[in-house]
Amino acid sequence: MFAADTCTLAVVLKRRSAEAESRYKAHSQYSLGRLVTTVYKFPHPPTPPYNCCIQPGFVYSPHPSLCLTDQNKGQDEKSAPTPTLADIYKVCHYLGHLCAGGRRCAVCCTSTDAADDAPTDSAASGDNNPDSSNQPPLVSEKEAEIEIIMTDYESIKRKCRLTGTLFEDKDFPASSASLYFRSSLSAPLIEWKRPKEIVSNPQFIADEALYVDLEQGTLGNCWFVAAAASLAASNKSLLHKVVPPDQNFGSEYAGIFRFNFWQYGKWREVIVDDRLPTREGRLEYAASTTKHEFWCALLEKAFAKLYGCYEAIDGGRVHDALLDMTGGITELIKLKGAIDVEKLTNILTMCWSMETLMGAAIFETSVGRRETRLNTGLYTGHAYSLIKHKTVTHKGQKKMLLLVRNPFGRGEWNGAWSDTDSAWSEISASEREDHAIRKRDDGEFWISVEDFIDNFDELELCHLSPDLLAPDKDSERMERKKWKQISFTGQWIKDVTSGGPLKSFTSRQFWTNPQFRVTQDHTGPVNAVISLLEVTDMFLRSVDDVNIGFVIFKLKPGKEPPARLTADNYYEHTPQLVDTSGAFWPYRERAVHFVLDPGAHVVVPCTFMPGQEAHFYLRIFSELPVDVSPAEERLGPTRELEIPETSLIDRLFQKHRGPDGQVDASSLQKILAEAKLETYGKPDGYSLETCRCLVFLDDTFVVGLLDQEKVKLAWKNIQLWTFAFKEADLSGDGKVDASELKGIFQKIGFNLDTTSLHRVVRRYGDREGRMHEDDFLQAFCRILGLYRQNLQEEIRKW
Repeated sequence: MFAADTCTLAVVLKRRSAEAESRYKAHSQYSLGRLVTTVYKFPHPPTPPYNCCIQPGFVYSPHPSLCLTDQNKGQDEKSAPTPTLADIYKVCHYLGHLCAGGRRCAVCCTSTDAADDAPTDSAASGDNNPDSSNQPPLVSEKEAEIEIIMTDYESIKRKCRLTGTLFEDKDFPASSASLYFRSSLSAPLIEWKRPKEIVSNPQFIADEALYVDLEQGTLGNCWFVAAAASLAASNKSLLHKVVPPDQNFGSEYAGIFRFNFWQYGKWREVIVDDRLPTREGRLEYAASTTKHEFWCALLEKAFAKLYGCYEAIDGGRVHDALLDMTGGITELIKLKGAIDVEKLTNILTMCWSMETLMGAAIFETSVGRRETRLNTGLYTGHAYSLIKHKTVTHKGQKKMLLLVRNPFGRGEWNGAWSDTDSAWSEISASEREDHAIRKRDDGEFWISVEDFIDNFDELELCHLSPDLLAPDKDSERMERKKWKQISFTGQWIKDVTSGGPLKSFTSRQFWTNPQFRVTQDHTGPVNAVISLLEVTDMFLRSVDDVNIGFVIFKLKPGKEPPARLTADNYYEHTPQLVDTSGAFWPYRERAVHFVLDPGAHVVVPCTFMPGQEAHFYLRIFSELPVDVSPAEERLGPTRELEIPETSLIDRLFQKHRGPDGQVDASSLQKILAEAKLETYGKPDGYSLETCRCLVFLDDTFVVGLLDQEKVKLAWKNIQLWTFAFKEADLSGDGKVDASELKGIFQKIGFNLDTTSLHRVVRRYGDREGRMHEDDFLQAFCRILGLYRQNLQEEIRKW
């Protein structure tokens, strides 16, 4: 990473300035697409006047991955041609550096005196005019357009400022497509307006981003607004990561804003324009209590874009939004009738000491009736933020009070310790002053832990450290540890890796689930936390929720562990059931603490129902280093299968071979069709594509031809593979299910790991996972060919 106070630019060298190289060179040869480049550092930002010694002909790009031309693809970097002037002008135009005639510096856009070093061709020199700075660009704006990387905020903003336009996000347009799941729905009363069309002096953030700024609109996304308020109240550094504060409506304004959200191990930048849905001139959804401030509305828009549309974030859970804003570990704690005051007080004390972000929920009392006001002043089907806590002395006893905020910005608890309650007069004046009681309906209120338990259904936590997942938490000794983390992505696929819950240790279905081996070689136990997340897409909500969980087994010591546990080897290895994630979870994340004893363990993520499909993200945290890897059978052949030789292929080969004594895919198709007809009496043969795959399999030198011995081998292989397929095709319709594929490969004598099986089903099967014989043959050729290539690579490395 380069220092934040420098602007790092990759430079395509058309000419090289020795002075520039000696003064600004930061790194050696650096790859830009497939072009040879050098990386330079310049003061940031480069603004005129600038004493620039860079000669004309340099092209600057902020994208180390940007490939300038398609003609360079497949060429070695060192031999790649110098980019043409057209290429250079395209990139210059894209970056906003119009180097007219090569006479303008690409960094500071000022004229240079290096006329002798300017390009010599007439097109570049403006017909040899010594001063071509006023000439139009050689490449028109239409011709100069190249693909914009939509996550590159700076590049898009630079292009908008160059052209004098305001950014309009084509991926999230100002239309009903961004409001609703079904873009055909209309919103006749909604007008999309930019902040400067709503107020005269808009600001992104007025003074400071505060939790009191956030105010929920007509959208039912109290969970998101409550989460954002909790973040703003608790962790400024994370808030600035999610909401970069260096954005505004001043001189650099281009109608574009950026936000960052955590998505399964990575921070994802989300860019939006500032057109916002309004009704009668007022913001329709989230807004700031300071009417000329717009970070709240734009943050909500970015979150809606992340999940597809505004309707997609109508309804949700606080901990889900907190996860997207922090990458933490979420936990839910039942309240009503499920926990006592002392235990919850201890949990809250520890959570605040460890900077845990918190929210709370009151469930719906009847289906379809969200956000209904109760006599207590609270709302059902609604989420709240926990802002802070304080302990007071009341009638000789210590009592914890919680400051809670309603995302509506109004509507408060009216019981004990509410704004006008007499209990405030029964504590000391210093404690009253410290609480800064505001006797107005602003949505903030104090409530005791006792009343909090009685009136709220669930406490939603987002821990920034795994420490608080330990069951023996002690607030007096709790401190943040340095945890190790390993993560994996995976998928439950119907009939392939979605085996459902553990109902029997010898259930063949259960053991098809993904498996991960966790091995720790330390002398004593190691604390660990397993976090399993379903990768959700609110835009593609399913009627049937996927309930997730996992099971943890410990393998017997002193015995070589199997590649993966199966129903067939269970009794041989008799793994011990160590722990489970508990009841299957209808929410996005399931996280459990457990103690990892020395030895090998197997973690099996699963769904509540077999056959359910979803992607997942698995995180394993441990206090000490452990080894984690997917448990897979080794890909490759397990035995050689023989089939009696015949002279049939020799005769057919002589009939169809070319003058060079070899056959191509078309001739191979004829040979196999005639062999199949003579051997089995079936005239259907094999497709030309299958024969091409057979040629690929044994075409070592990529000539597209096979000799006699290789044709005989192809006939032998295709008979074996067809036999195995026919045995599995019990219905005789020429198709097999995905669940039968692994067995077919095993009959052939070839182990297929889960990753390869997944790819076979998705690429060669239909929507139901069923596969035709011809598709199966092509898939196996592809797998076997890739396996052999990889084996050759490993041999060469060895």
